[in-house]
Amino acid sequence: MSGINVGIGGGSTIWRVEPFTAPAAESATAVHAAVASSQPNAYPGPITQPTPPRVVHCAFSATWDGGDLTVVGTDQFNAPIADVIADAPASTVAGVKIFKTVTSITKQSVGLLGFASVGVGNKLGLNFHPSSALGVLSVDGTSEAVAIDATYPAFAPTANPPNGVRSFIVAYPSLD
Repeated sequence: MSGINVGIGGGSTIWRVEPFTAPAAESATAVHAAVASSQPNAYPGPITQPTPPRVVHCAFSATWDGGDLTVVGTDQFNAPIADVIADAPASTVAGVKIFKTVTSITKQSVGLLGFASVGVGNKLGLNFHPSSALGVLSVDGTSEAVAIDATYPAFAPTANPPNGVRSFIVAYPSLD
């Protein structure tokens, strides 16, 4: 990763430039295959790690009755995190936190019907803390609008999401 120092109002902001080479497409089962709501609350192994660090999401079948899912692991800075993803039968619900590792997945209750899987979304983790939502994105050499998340350091391409082929270069202001 690299940074460019830019003076702003007598201070200094570092613009970070990060490449992402062909991250995999969004997937409903990239982290864990579907588990029946009638199974024990802890999802069994193995758990596949998100690469690069990114948001996880849960895909719930129409008959899901196992409650919310809690995903536990570490963020891109190796800090422990947990994200509770509210169940919504017949829907895919994105979390908000960025996972580098997933160490456990649990459901709220033992149900009777339905399945839920854990996958990855299109929001990719950044290696530094953005100082604002301002950013510039290049997708295979073409400029594109970008949504920078300064709360959970990440970005999401708005027009051309990851597909395992596209490469991204994102630039954003950072104070670290």
